[in-house]
Amino acid sequence: MFSTTCIHCGTSSEVPAHYKGKTIRCASCRSEFQALPAEERLFEFPCPHCQNSLEAQYSWIGRVAPCTHCQESITIAKPIAPRPKTTVDAPNSTNAHAPEVPSAIKFRMSLAIKVALLLCVVGGAAFIYYTKRAEQQQIATREQLQREQLQREQLQREQQRTAELEKRIADLSARSEAASEASALATAAAKAATAATAADSEKRKISQWNSLIDKVIIKLERVKDEDDNFSSATTESALATEQTRLKTLSREQESAARSIVVELKALGFPKADELDRLVHGFVSDYGFFTSYKGNLLLTLKVTGSVSDEAKAGMREFMAAYYEKLRSIQNLKSR
Repeated sequence: MFSTTCIHCGTSSEVPAHYKGKTIRCASCRSEFQALPAEERLFEFPCPHCQNSLEAQYSWIGRVAPCTHCQESITIAKPIAPRPKTTVDAPNSTNAHAPEVPSAIKFRMSLAIKVALLLCVVGGAAFIYYTKRAEQQQIATREQLQREQLQREQLQREQQRTAELEKRIADLSARSEAASEASALATAAAKAATAATAADSEKRKISQWNSLIDKVIIKLERVKDEDDNFSSATTESALATEQTRLKTLSREQESAARSIVVELKALGFPKADELDRLVHGFVSDYGFFTSYKGNLLLTLKVTGSVSDEAKAGMREFMAAYYEKLRSIQNLKSR
C-alpha cells in the first residue's frame, strides 16, 4: 500500500501497490488522477513566460526554479492535469470507493452482450427451424416407407400369381418337353456316333498314309542296301557291271516310290506334293553318286589311296541322302 493525493481536491487515499502509475478516480470529487506517491508524482504546468509545458514533482510546488526553455525564473504552481493513462477506480479503502469500469469497456461489454443475445436468438430460431424440418423429414420418411411396404406386398401378390400361372404352364408343357428332350437326346446320340465314325475313319486314313510313306522309304533304302555289292567289286569291268545294275535298280525304286505318291494323292494326303518333290530326282542324284563312287574305288584299287576331298564328297552325299530319308519320315501324320 502507498499513500497518494488527488491533484484536484487534495484528498489522500491509501492505494494498493499494484495500482502505482495507473489513473484512478477520486472517491471525493470523482476526478481522475495518476496514482503515484508524493515523492514520485510528476505533473505538467505551463511556463508563464514562454507557455511551454514543464514537468515537476508535487513536492516542488511553491519552489522557484528557472524554466528549461526560456531560462526565466518561475514559481512552480499547482498542476493543471495529470498525464492520461489507463483509467481504473481507486480500490475500496478508508477514504476511497470501488474502482469504476471505463466507458470504453462498458461499451464493449454492452456490444458483446447484444451480439450474444443476437446469436442466441438466431441459434434458437435455427434450432426451431431445423427441428421442425427434421420432424417433417421423419414424417415424409415414414410415409415413403409405408408406400414402399405396400408396393412390396403388391409385388409379392403379383409374383405369387405369376408363379401359379407358370406352374400350370409347366404342367401342361411337361409332356411336350419330355418328347422334345427325348428327340434331342436321340439327335445327340446320332451326332456322337457320326463323330466317332468320322474319327475312326480319319484314324484309318492316317494309318494308311503312314503305311504308304513307310513303303516309299523302304524303296529308297533298298538302293543303299544294294550299294554293298557295288563296293565289293574288284575289277574295272565288275565295277562297271555293278554300277549299271545299281542305276537300273535306283530308277525302278524311284518309279515304285512315285507310284506310291500318286496313290497318296488319290487318298487325299495333304503333303503329297512335298513328298513327290523329295522323291523326284532320286535317280539322277544317286546315278551321279554311283559314277563318282566307282571312280573312287577304281583309284583306290590302282593307287592304294583316295584323296581327302574325295572322301569328304562321299560323306557329303551320304549326309544329304539320309537327310532326305529323314524329311520323308517327318511327313508322316501323328
